[in-house]
Amino acid sequence: MENKSGIVSYFGFEKYDTGAEARNAFQFKGSEFGADINGSGSWSDGRLRSQFDTLQVFENGKPQVRVPYWGGDKMGPVLEPFAEAYPQYGSGMSLQLHANSQKLDICL
Repeated sequence: MENKSGIVSYFGFEKYDTGAEARNAFQFKGSEFGADINGSGSWSDGRLRSQFDTLQVFENGKPQVRVPYWGGDKMGPVLEPFAEAYPQYGSGMSLQLHANSQKLDICL
């Protein structure tokens, strides 16, 4: 695997074999949905899968990740540890965390 770095927002721990499986589990709006109340474009095609050492998200022994808020991390105060806010885009229920757009070393 080639080492790179990337900006990480949402992430999970399950391995999905296809972009379609990842979009379904994380309820990402894909291009198959077209324009709707959440905009005209896709949020992600879900095809990029990477790995990273989770020790990178700790600073002085404290995790620098969090459980995202409901509805795309915008509609607090309800937390959404399992993807479930957008059932129109997939079955969801994938465990998700948010890395606050940290730049992490990843393996592709």
